Amino acid sequence: KMKPLILVVFFVFTFQLILGIYSQFPTTITPDAAMHAEIVNIIREQGFIRTWEPYAPNDYSYPPLFHYLATLLTPFLLSIDAVRVLGIIIWLCFPLSLYVLVATYKKEAALTAACLGAVAPPLATVFIYGEFPQLLAMLFLIWEWYFLRCERYLLGAVFAGLIVLSHSFVPFAAI
Repeated sequence: KMKPLILVVFFVFTFQLILGIYSQFPTTITPDAAMHAEIVNIIREQGFIRTWEPYAPNDYSYPPLFHYLATLLTPFLLSIDAVRVLGIIIWLCFPLSLYVLVATYKKEAALTAACLGAVAPPLATVFIYGEFPQLLAMLFLIWEWYFLRCERYLLGAVFAGLIVLSHSFVPFAAI
């Protein structure tokens, strides 16, 4: 009974990994991914960021959680590659996260949700265009719903906070 499930999970993961790598690395860098890499560079140079300097003299207002996570990869990768690799990792987490969430409602539908999450055009579009902080916030939103569904309100609140630290617009859906 577990063997077909393991094969489906392996197929979905492999499919998503191949598409993820192919959509990010042999192609040109998207403007969003480039901007996020620049933010990672600023973090590497300044530590805690308060302005866009040296790029602009205005205050920095973008939630930086994704960028700090990507900075952890920069000892091993260039900033742009760290941003794209972290984006792939986040995108690979969606099917599992959807499986876990939907299983709290109806276990029989969880595998279908995971497979659909792997190929959902809205998620794939956000991923392909390099909108990785939004994707991270959307992933955290799934986990917030999961913890609220399981009545683990403190963890739900922690993930709501992580959403706020990840993206400017996704928190509106989390409230």
